[in-house]
Amino acid sequence: MLDADESKATVSLASYSPPLLLKTNTLKYFSQKVRARFGIQRHGRFEWATAELDTALRMQGKPYIPEIYAYGWRVGGFGLPEQTFSVTENLSNSITLEEYTQQHPDRATEAMKLAFDTLLTAMKDGLLHLDPWAGNFLLCPDLTQCWLIDLEFSKINSPAPLEKQLGFSFGFFYRNKFEKRWSRERYLSFVHSWFGVAAPELNCEEFQDHLKFYLDNHVKRKKRFSAF
Repeated sequence: MLDADESKATVSLASYSPPLLLKTNTLKYFSQKVRARFGIQRHGRFEWATAELDTALRMQGKPYIPEIYAYGWRVGGFGLPEQTFSVTENLSNSITLEEYTQQHPDRATEAMKLAFDTLLTAMKDGLLHLDPWAGNFLLCPDLTQCWLIDLEFSKINSPAPLEKQLGFSFGFFYRNKFEKRWSRERYLSFVHSWFGVAAPELNCEEFQDHLKFYLDNHVKRKKRFSAF
């Protein structure tokens, strides 16, 4: 498995107790290997292959972050990493929010509430997920637990106010595939209802301004990171 050529690969180790998940990230370019080896940041963030691991390790112990049991890298020429790996708990009984809302449209609102409650909790803990589309939330089928995954594009301790972080998250979420499933009117109705219950202490007008901007504008990764 550690010799796989894929840039990113995931393999279930179901025979272990508890079941485990092996994830690998292959570094193809010399510049990537150097940045990963020496922890060099580019545009304010680590190399993608190590950024996810760095974020997950810093957030260990949070109920919405899968537990890491082991991690490291395979070394190649010049002592530089060729591939990183991590072994985490295998959430084999979980389902992505994207899949859940497709399979259970009658419970989509309940599932989204759980996902955004989790996202707000993470923000209050200092973690801002900058790629919060429906495929990056894992849910228990009974909707009692939610995890955030694919953390390579995240920011810890963003100075941006929660109103901006939430406005971005809701806007980005809708623009990335979910607009094919719900009308904008229905989505905004859900968002405003959720906000009033989950974050009554925040400034609603400020939140709505940011939400409108990110609903109307696609912001590329580099600008997303610098904006927060």
